[in-house]
Formats: sequence, structure tokens, C-alpha cells
Amino acid sequence: MDYSLLTLPYEVLHTILLNVTPRDLAALRCCHVLDKFIKDDALLFKEIFLRHFDVSDQHANRDWRRELKRLVRFERTLVSEDYNVKVINRPS
Repeated sequence: MDYSLLTLPYEVLHTILLNVTPRDLAALRCCHVLDKFIKDDALLFKEIFLRHFDVSDQHANRDWRRELKRLVRFERTLVSEDYNVKVINRPS
């Protein structure tokens, strides 16, 4: 019997993924099937975003995937010790 993470029911996999950091979520997208699952789960992006970032404006029209990606990139830039990374990723 295959006990792969990908054989779990949708709700269980969603709940497991809620407990990863935004940076780890990006790393998990290396598997094609897992990438599709994550990409198609808009609620997952919203819930992870709201768990890790303090946001007072939680309107439904927000693109949570784009916002999470933007903040993860910003966080990586802040923690990087490479000056060139900071210059390349500075806001316009």
C-alpha cells in the first residue's frame, strides 16, 4: 500500500500544509502533483498569509497567492546577507 503524502484526502493535506511557513510552502512546490495541489488551493494561500502576517484589511478581492509570494520575496531579501540581493529586490 502506498502511504505517500499525495494519497491523503484533500482536507487532510490542506490541514498539514497550513502548518508550514510561507517559505517552506514555496519549497514544497518542487513536486509537480504537489505544486498543482498548492496552486489550486486559493484558501490555503489566504490562511497561511493571515497566520504569518498581520493584516487588518482582509477583503475577499485580494489576490492572496500574489500577496504571499510578494511578502516571502521581501522576507528573503531582508534576511539575505548578500548586498546584491538587497539592491536587485529593492522596491521601485
